[in-house]
Amino acid sequence: MTQARYRTQDDRLRIPKPPTQRVSKSRVKLIKTVAVVAAIALTIYDAYVSHQGFRRLGLPNQAPIVLALLILVVQLASGAIQQLGMNPFKGVGGSGPMDFVWTWVLASVYVIDVGSNAIAFGAGQYFSMWRFIRLDFDGIAMGFVLLVLASLLTFGDEILLRLVDRIVVGSRANDASAQKADIDTKAYNRYLKGYEQRAIANADRAGQSATVDFDWLQQNNHNV
Repeated sequence: MTQARYRTQDDRLRIPKPPTQRVSKSRVKLIKTVAVVAAIALTIYDAYVSHQGFRRLGLPNQAPIVLALLILVVQLASGAIQQLGMNPFKGVGGSGPMDFVWTWVLASVYVIDVGSNAIAFGAGQYFSMWRFIRLDFDGIAMGFVLLVLASLLTFGDEILLRLVDRIVVGSRANDASAQKADIDTKAYNRYLKGYEQRAIANADRAGQSATVDFDWLQQNNHNV
């Protein structure tokens, strides 16, 4: 009997306990939804800005929209490969020389995306030779600011999607803790309900055996 009791206690000690809940499940769900929607909207906007930049270059026919869609798909695929724990710059070519070529091809896609965004933002006018000759630092600095913003737009959707992935991974323990807290709350409410029933029953039994007197009533009549 004693060994069985100790064995039960040991089994209880082996039950894993989730960490303390830090954020409510509803807030985590809201953040993930907002971040995913923002990432999708930013991806579409990035493709649109790239399309505008290609149009400024005077590319013929449907080349601007085709290139913009190509950049969009390459970015999504590259981001997914990285999230799977692989390097999109290696192994795709199938051999050492082809991997070297592929590295430059993929890097050029990101460079073209940043460049098309910068052109759409009007950064080209700030990098004219005349500004460098005149040492127009204000204009050159503005051009670099637009270039940084173009880079941020290029990688903004990947940043958001990676943050969402980390939130999903990190929220699993939080969800388990929230579920346990919900179970504990329900169990405690059941305990309070049972306690209330027993307290009322004990009060009824105590009232049935209590001494009855009306001294308090007589005192009130004398006061009247």
